[in-house]
Amino acid sequence: PGASTSAIVIPGLLAAAAALAGAAVGVAVQQMTVSTGQRFQERLRVLMLGKLTRLPSSAVGSVPGGAMLSRITNDTAQAQSFVSSVLPQSFGLVVRLGVLVGVMWTRSYVITLTVLGLALLLVLPTEKVSRRLNAATDRMLEAMSDFSGTVVERVGVTGHLFSRTAADIASDQRRAERTAAEVSRSYTRMITVNSIFSSSLSLIGALGTVVILVVGGYYVIEGRMTVGALAALAALAPQLYEPLLGASGMRTGLATSWAALSRVHEFLESDEEWYEQPRVPADILIGGALIVRDVDYRVPSQTGEATLLHSVNLTARSGEIVAVVGPSGSGKSTLLSLIAGANRPTGGRITFGGISPADTGTATWNGIVQLCPQDAFFRSGTLLENFELVRPGISEARVEELCERVGLDLSQLGERSGTSTMLGEHGMRISGGERARLAIARMLALDPCVLLFDEPTAALDVEATAQVSAVLRERLAGAGITTLLVSHDIAEVLSLASHMIVMGEGRIVEEGEPARVLASPSSVFAARLAGLNIVSGHALARSGLVGVRVGEGELWAADLSGSDSGSVGVVDVSPGDADDSAASGENARGGRVALTFPPEAVVLSREEAHASPRSVLPGTVAGIDVDGSLVSVRVALAEDAVVTARVTASAWADLGLGVGDSLWVSVKATQVRAIPVAVGS
Repeated sequence: PGASTSAIVIPGLLAAAAALAGAAVGVAVQQMTVSTGQRFQERLRVLMLGKLTRLPSSAVGSVPGGAMLSRITNDTAQAQSFVSSVLPQSFGLVVRLGVLVGVMWTRSYVITLTVLGLALLLVLPTEKVSRRLNAATDRMLEAMSDFSGTVVERVGVTGHLFSRTAADIASDQRRAERTAAEVSRSYTRMITVNSIFSSSLSLIGALGTVVILVVGGYYVIEGRMTVGALAALAALAPQLYEPLLGASGMRTGLATSWAALSRVHEFLESDEEWYEQPRVPADILIGGALIVRDVDYRVPSQTGEATLLHSVNLTARSGEIVAVVGPSGSGKSTLLSLIAGANRPTGGRITFGGISPADTGTATWNGIVQLCPQDAFFRSGTLLENFELVRPGISEARVEELCERVGLDLSQLGERSGTSTMLGEHGMRISGGERARLAIARMLALDPCVLLFDEPTAALDVEATAQVSAVLRERLAGAGITTLLVSHDIAEVLSLASHMIVMGEGRIVEEGEPARVLASPSSVFAARLAGLNIVSGHALARSGLVGVRVGEGELWAADLSGSDSGSVGVVDVSPGDADDSAASGENARGGRVALTFPPEAVVLSREEAHASPRSVLPGTVAGIDVDGSLVSVRVALAEDAVVTARVTASAWADLGLGVGDSLWVSVKATQVRAIPVAVGS
């Protein structure tokens, strides 16, 4: 009674003004989210895709595809919340809190201070909760990464084919269920922590309103506060606690977005192997030589570092075709990836015409050197679109010409639509042989100075192989293009290459003109490539001879080196190995050695022959192959030693033997060559 109307109207208007200010701030926050959040995520994804291009191939190959996909999609979406939610909310909270506290202070500073003191209870537990949320978010992101990998495996054509035709469907399904369940569990864990904390904060906010009513009611009874002021404070309290609750939630939101930002930052700051374009373009010497000098290459491993290449040196002149051969894992493809610039050598230098990738920049080096890998990549589009990926604006006539040069008839390709033929994902709508020839044609469209082929004809039939080999020989040699050719096809090597290097355990173990290397190989792999028999074991030394034990007998090679001290060929049987027994004609053991000899050097007989110096060993016929007037007989000398003898059909008929029969094998020591097993084996 006796209170003026203004005592009620003014507090009401102030409360309404505070509500309108809060609404305006909310609209502004939404506008900031739309205008900045999406642009931030778009830019972040572009940066991560660019970073992915700059990473070395070895780093990309060591990470599951799903993990990379998750970094670019899931992590960027979580990181975007920092810009679209955390920053705008921070701005809005500060403005709203300032307005509300100012209005409440004009009504009662005592109650305002009491409410703010109670609000401290909202802030204290946020640090511990945010740490838990951070850990839960990390687990969720890792689980989503694993699940993305499971999806990527099945979306790819080869992965889908494997899942349908080869994988155990039940166990494969269980694996998918486990990864999906882990995503669900980690997400539920994160939401549970957040919801419990939010509910607790809401409870504290409700208690704050009760405090206002109790304290304010007492002031009204005492006459120290009007009813209008109490009503205004009661109306403003929820608006005050709402931003305070938001402030606490913002701290937890910051924890979740920070986890994603940390993963994105780690990815963007990872080591890259990319050379920027120099301000002054390097002069590229057309017709220069490709030189590899003292190149080493090491990669991280579970035990520290693994050395894949050791001090590799090679020179390929302009127009020269150099064949690179060696057993699987010897470093052939690794060497090509370093020359192509996909990976950077740990030590040494790679140059063409005296310039290196650091001189030209990676983009320009890609125009100088081109790599055709074993499994060439094609995007799901037309044939012409795949050529335009490497040569924008290339004409259909040029594409047709290049395809014709590699023996590819576009009128018979795929759906028979010419350059408009759809290739499908990874080119799976055309055959493997057609993909191989199309990859070669696409690479020739670039007109590079150096071409690197990693088994280009492995997927071709005999006719297509001969056709492509002829195209490569005429195109490359005639154009002065330097070429490195990785191949396991000896006929291809002999017909194309003027020089051959043999790799073993990351080293070049021998090199030279192909026919000469194969005629007198000094590595086990080259001997195998030349079709020689190979028998290995611990070296036995005898005066002038080196040998190995084979079953119950011994196989010997003459000392062709002419040196003393028990050295036979390239085998080091030192006096320490042979001690004095070598001089007395007794056998002594040394390191492991391989003895090689051609099938034509093997003599077969029913009876044991007695000749010196000749090795005579018992064996059993394990197989017979007839090729016109010649017969190749496989003879088992021991469980782990099978040799081939090549004899005339008439000589084999005179022996009158068959598979499973016993016979004697003899080989002259002068026709056997010794090779250390450790080299190129």
